Amino acid sequence: MNQAIVEVRDLSLSFSRKKVLAGLSATFHKGEWAVIAGRNGAGKSTLLRCLAGVLLPDSGCVIRSEEAPIKRIGFISDR
Repeated sequence: MNQAIVEVRDLSLSFSRKKVLAGLSATFHKGEWAVIAGRNGAGKSTLLRCLAGVLLPDSGCVIRSEEAPIKRIGFISDR
């Protein structure tokens, strides 16, 4: 299997009292495509902001390989 370039482990994040991400884990491998889909308010943009280092999770972590340093991960909002 390809090398993992980004790994998300038990990621949780809340805004005020609203839990947006709860215990999310995922692994993204080199050369792999991923689709993040869901209804409005499901946490898609929040996850992408955590991957890009724009938001820090309440718990859990995002682990990036040397091939995916934070300066090479970008996020462009629709706003």
